[in-house]
Amino acid sequence: MQKAYCYIIIALAAVQTAPVCASGLQPGEERVFTIEEIFGMAEDSETRLKISKSAAEIAAMKVQESRDALLPDMTADLSASYIGDGVLTDRNFSNAVTAPIPHFGNGFAFEATQVLYAGGALRTSVQIADIGRETAEKEVELTRQQVRMMLAGYCMDLFRMRNQRTVYMRNCELMERLVELGKSLESHGTALRNDVTRYELQLADMRVALDNVETEASVLNYRLCTMLGLDTDTVIAIDTTMLGTSLERGMEEKWMSMGEGTPAVSVASSGVEMAEARMKLVRSEMIPSVALTLSDRMDGPVLIEVPPLDNNFNYWYVGVGVRIDLGALYKTPSKMRRARAETAMSRQNLELARREADMEIQAAYARYLNSFSDLEKQVKNVELAAENYRIIRNRYENGLSIVTDMVDASNMKLSAELAEVDARISVAYSYLRLRYAAGVL
Repeated sequence: MQKAYCYIIIALAAVQTAPVCASGLQPGEERVFTIEEIFGMAEDSETRLKISKSAAEIAAMKVQESRDALLPDMTADLSASYIGDGVLTDRNFSNAVTAPIPHFGNGFAFEATQVLYAGGALRTSVQIADIGRETAEKEVELTRQQVRMMLAGYCMDLFRMRNQRTVYMRNCELMERLVELGKSLESHGTALRNDVTRYELQLADMRVALDNVETEASVLNYRLCTMLGLDTDTVIAIDTTMLGTSLERGMEEKWMSMGEGTPAVSVASSGVEMAEARMKLVRSEMIPSVALTLSDRMDGPVLIEVPPLDNNFNYWYVGVGVRIDLGALYKTPSKMRRARAETAMSRQNLELARREADMEIQAAYARYLNSFSDLEKQVKNVELAAENYRIIRNRYENGLSIVTDMVDASNMKLSAELAEVDARISVAYSYLRLRYAAGVL
């Protein structure tokens, strides 16, 4: 346990001490952030999170709309009109006589309807909207986890690049000393010009690799600045001391038990609830609906009398109505079959999400534990490569080895140091990946 903890601290310490690239990055103020600060900044600036949160807000509005459907429906109508005189004729349209009618007409109507029972359709609609809101909120968390994992990956890549830059710079300095040594030996007649040329070629290759690393670090720094809403000339440095968290090997069962609570599984679970609610809604189409109606109407003049009465006529009523959709008796069965199939498919999706979550956590846990052994091997390789380089250099300085041996030893040392950098970063990244798999990043 202590060994694992120490590896994380060593890995993060190596990252912390890496200097910021000066020539590849744009000049600007260097700012140090913790991982949690970067996650917090992404909450307000990352576009995908903004879109996901907006979708959750819209889903919450739909819940209120569905609840408003439970309230009575009310309509009011007020009208004024000009009425022309009437004309009275025989059945053969002869003997026309003008019938005076009061010319000003007015009308007022009010109607209120309250659904008393609709087979559960209204309540189910509210339930569907509420499940949609919960699903949207869970998708926000899913998007948040994905964005955080992406940011964590960018941070780890930035660590790796800046550590690679340190390794390349250190080896460039070493190769420069070898070039000077080779020139000195050449001046004394103990080395060939060809030997010096080999060193110069290797130094040139290292400088090209250094430029490439600095360029990639600059691109990644710009991307992080854009995602976090920072000025693009800001140089981002990550304070990762908070990641120095130990993990016991015996905690695999605990991590595996967290699979049920991952955002992906939660979204799939809401999908099952949504499918079941929609099946209820389809079933309610076959059930009669009952509604209470209240109406009041006033019209004037009274045209049903001859001659018309220049009065207002008002009447009202209260009643209960029953509505049966007869077409649903033969249309709904096919809808029910589809709803059942969709419910079965949503359950299958939930089971698949659970399995994938378990497999992802198990794989992330195994990779995390394996990252320690990889780091241990790479540390040992660096020690061996450094010892080999020291021996070959001593032999070369004493004329006991050829220049190719020196170049091979230098390449071996460089490769080992770069692999160690990757291994140290991999420890921290594997832990973040495990937290992401468990949905707690």
